[in-house]
Amino acid sequence: MKKLKVKWKRAQIHELNDRLLLYNLYLTQGLTLIVGAIWIIFQKRNVLELFAWYEQSACFMVGVGTGCGYAAGGPAPVSGYARGCYG
Repeated sequence: MKKLKVKWKRAQIHELNDRLLLYNLYLTQGLTLIVGAIWIIFQKRNVLELFAWYEQSACFMVGVGTGCGYAAGGPAPVSGYARGCYG
């Protein structure tokens, strides 16, 4: 098996290119995913519980959906359900 040699040096901002930034993004996101998965395993929780819909979070999710739609450039819709959450 071939040994992988890695040269570590401090990078200057003008030396960074798109490829290096993309590798850095993939590395940090992968490490975050691994740490999160280990965290869930140690808590001994069911992964599907993380996506459960609770009544308390309904108003929050309506707000998130409205905010995302507005940020995407659409009109700010106000449904009857959203009015019930805030009124």
